[in-house]
Amino acid sequence: MSGVLKTEHFAVFPHGRAGRGHDRFMANIKYFADIEGHPIELTKIWHDGHVSGAAKHFSGLTPDGVRVAATRKVEIKSSPSRHECNARCMAASGKSACECSCGGANHGRAA
Repeated sequence: MSGVLKTEHFAVFPHGRAGRGHDRFMANIKYFADIEGHPIELTKIWHDGHVSGAAKHFSGLTPDGVRVAATRKVEIKSSPSRHECNARCMAASGKSACECSCGGANHGRAA
């Protein structure tokens, strides 16, 4: 069993550059489990050690402390517009970042 991997915020630097002035490339990732038809945001994220970064290789804690597998991994834009969710958000493939008022909870649920 792997230890806790803090993946909620990680830096993505183009061309391997890191350092001052590159904070605009910070990604904010949220993990969700769809339980009984409802999106539950997970905290305290674990990775199973697989080389893939797919959602199925992550798990986390529900608000009541139960560890469950993630079903979706959503990137949240750093400056979201917070518009109301629509069919485009619900049918998102996961390759686009969410900027809706749902904070990623509905992103890709219908896909």
